[in-house]
Amino acid sequence: MAPMKPTESPRQVDLGGGAPLSRLVVPLVLDRSDDRGAAIATRLAERWDLPIHFAPLTRLDPDAIDLTGNQPDSVAEFAAQLRPGDLVVMGTDQPVADQPTMSFAQAMTHEWDGPIVMVGPNARLDASLEGDVVAATDGSGSAARETQTGALLAAALGSHLRLIRVVGSGSLAGTRRLGARRKWTPDSAYALDLTQPIDLRDVSWHVVYTDDAASTLAAYVDRHDAAFLAISSPDMFALVRPRFGTICMAAVQACPRPVIVARPSDF
Repeated sequence: MAPMKPTESPRQVDLGGGAPLSRLVVPLVLDRSDDRGAAIATRLAERWDLPIHFAPLTRLDPDAIDLTGNQPDSVAEFAAQLRPGDLVVMGTDQPVADQPTMSFAQAMTHEWDGPIVMVGPNARLDASLEGDVVAATDGSGSAARETQTGALLAAALGSHLRLIRVVGSGSLAGTRRLGARRKWTPDSAYALDLTQPIDLRDVSWHVVYTDDAASTLAAYVDRHDAAFLAISSPDMFALVRPRFGTICMAAVQACPRPVIVARPSDF
């Protein structure tokens, strides 16, 4: 009889939430059949050998939170259940941009400072988790701190990380001059700075020029058959209205893959 191989301990997964992941938390609306969050959470739980905690929501429609009134108790109550080491995974539909509402997922970023995987209505639930992780940054001075979630997710999945700097027309000329250079440029040094603290050897750097960041990112993710989009820069993709509602949540709405969102540490 061949000798048995020693049992391997599950590898710890750290997404920068203050502790290694210990469980996936999925908020569920009991009278809805939408299980997009549960579908993605199940796949991640199997991959990382983590338990899933289902948290029923009974008091509100999670995609119609009125910003003109007080913060709904359900948002704070759900956030109070969370602890360091949790990864929230939830389906979400963003309300009409001009209405005084935000989704439950967006409201959660005001109560919870850990990472949240948002599964929008166009996310493909059967897409491979072997694809790249696309991490979007606006190139701000604090982006090096904030893009760590995307890099950590890529490391946890064993994936290639594609750092995408989104450049609007306001700063187009200067960035094009940098992008025209070859291998060793200030941009490539910037990319290395973003991922230097993480043992991640498979990284590429790209610049996209657009004034429609959400659609461009969604198309890029689809074209490269990525597994996740990561958004966490504090300026263009800030977790406050109106920019969060018009860019970050628009990307969640359009993206054909789940989006992991991390709140800036100084939010």
